[in-house]
Amino acid sequence: MNRWLLIFVFMIGNLAMADTDRSWSQLPESTQKLLATFASQWDQLSETERQRYLELANRFSSLSPQEQQQIQQRFQRWQSLPEAQREQLKQRFQQYQQLTPAQQQKIQQRFRWFQSLPQEDRARLRDGWNALSAKEKRQLRNQFRNASLEERQRLRDNLMRNRMIRQ
Repeated sequence: MNRWLLIFVFMIGNLAMADTDRSWSQLPESTQKLLATFASQWDQLSETERQRYLELANRFSSLSPQEQQQIQQRFQRWQSLPEAQREQLKQRFQQYQQLTPAQQQKIQQRFRWFQSLPQEDRARLRDGWNALSAKEKRQLRNQFRNASLEERQRLRDNLMRNRMIRQ
């Protein structure tokens, strides 16, 4: 479990450099506890791998107990996902990383907008989306890409209204 937790922590931020020349026995006990999964193979890990895991351990240790708990909960949620869904999310994350900063910012703005909606509106939008066929979803994506803010609001309203009609 610690190994996946460390990988998850690595994905969420930039990490500081660490001293990788130390043998396992020279690591602080707290670091050994976090990296226990790697104890038997520590000396066989490349310098890059050891550096990555030490950075993760240092970053995790520097977080508040509340932040550590949040990461552990997110990690548990991640582990509970089916493997196919985890792979899909990894691919999406990699695609996101390839976007320009402007494109990433646009996605972040859309996410913040969605999160700002009342929970029942978010649920209606999700239900409306899930009720669409693959062809309808493609068409709607294309419409959104080229729509103004007003047109997007109209499309969202239609999506919610159509979902209510179908029920």
